[in-house]
Amino acid sequence: MKCVLAVCAESASLDRSTNSVSIFNIVDSVSYLTFPHVIPKLSLLFIIQSEDGDGDLDEGFVSLDFEDQEKGKRRVIFDFEGKPRLRLIITAEGISIDKPGVLRSSVWHRDKEIGRWEVDVSHKVEQNAPSSSEPVSVQS
Repeated sequence: MKCVLAVCAESASLDRSTNSVSIFNIVDSVSYLTFPHVIPKLSLLFIIQSEDGDGDLDEGFVSLDFEDQEKGKRRVIFDFEGKPRLRLIITAEGISIDKPGVLRSSVWHRDKEIGRWEVDVSHKVEQNAPSSSEPVSVQS
């Protein structure tokens, strides 16, 4: 089996009647003024394709790591239901980030990583606003 799509987004949904996936606001980088910071919600989407010799049912896990810290790990069942592909959506909430770095979501088939998406986390530099004592020119 192989992962043909891995992505993180603010949200994702699966229409069960059409098996269509909608992805809202893909997240590939974020920046914050202060740390630590909590990411309130992140959807992890993986589309997995069955290959010759794969059964309809197998297992693995999804992990969410920040630098060398495990933020979450969840066992998953890959149930293809006789179809060539499956869609896997995991929602993570309350992800605490204590410094700039890389947030990585990965899907594993047994002990082999088959897909990954990385989010760059950076420190946002605050733009200095003009102070109230600076003159402002107004044209009419």
